[in-house]
Amino acid sequence: MSVPDSFGLQLAKYTNVAGLTILIYDYFVTLHFEVQWTWGRKWGITRTVFMFSRYGPLACALMTSYSAVKTWGTQDCAPFNDALNGLHFLSVIAAEVLLIFRVYAFSGKKRAYLISILSFGL
Repeated sequence: MSVPDSFGLQLAKYTNVAGLTILIYDYFVTLHFEVQWTWGRKWGITRTVFMFSRYGPLACALMTSYSAVKTWGTQDCAPFNDALNGLHFLSVIAAEVLLIFRVYAFSGKKRAYLISILSFGL
């Protein structure tokens, strides 16, 4: 591996860990809002989607950072990468569904908004 390649790889590893650090910082900064607005309420589809969209990216970032700093050697990392890609996909879907819920709620639960959002989303 040449020097520019190893520098780029090291930079990518540092960037992954830095992104995880920012995500963890944001988690702790907004934790009191989560406690205030979601903890202690009954579980429903909205709360489930919110929790997955909040903690899914954290799990993805942890797994990505772990993968970035771990030396795999001769081990096969395909199952780990498949799980990580699936979790990324589900986290994006959860965030999109949560956005649809929010727009629908802020529109005063008007069906026209819901239909237009769903038609553009498909």
